[in-house]
Amino acid sequence: MAFATESEAKHFLIERIAIRAMAEGRPLSDEERWILGFSEGAPEPAEDERPDSSWLLHAGDVDEEFEARMGDLLRRSYDLDIGVQHVYRDALTLLAGGDYYLSWIAEVAGLGRPMPEWLRPFKQIGLVVLLVVPALVALLLAGAGLWAAVGQPSRSRGEMVVLALVFAGFGTFLFGLWLKERRN
Repeated sequence: MAFATESEAKHFLIERIAIRAMAEGRPLSDEERWILGFSEGAPEPAEDERPDSSWLLHAGDVDEEFEARMGDLLRRSYDLDIGVQHVYRDALTLLAGGDYYLSWIAEVAGLGRPMPEWLRPFKQIGLVVLLVVPALVALLLAGAGLWAAVGQPSRSRGEMVVLALVFAGFGTFLFGLWLKERRN
């Protein structure tokens, strides 16, 4: 694991969000950074650690627009940091043990809680069973339909070609889903 403490993981994610926000021309304020680092179970920070502001953090103070913006920033940062995406997953895994606001932002970003290591082989098996096997069957049916359309003179040759193309498209679509899920 890339981080020794939850605090290190939290700071990594906040910095990645802040870097992306800065790159997009709308840097994070101190208040926004503080909100991102908020944890329900953590002790209250000292007065000098809070942003210099008169606002108080209540459940209604953070709106959906803020969460969507932070989630989008985290997702774009994750998508652009291709070589270090495993570090994001390590940070989120470490934060999954606590009640961190960043965990919610990760959910909004579509990153969510990472799958436990022991469950990953079952995911791959499930993807093969649910996506690859039906894709192969669809492609075989498409091939059989084309063979039947070409090999036998019939009035329904055009229908067989259309049916074969539908099965080929469905099989290709399932393979595409499988490849996308393998990358995640």
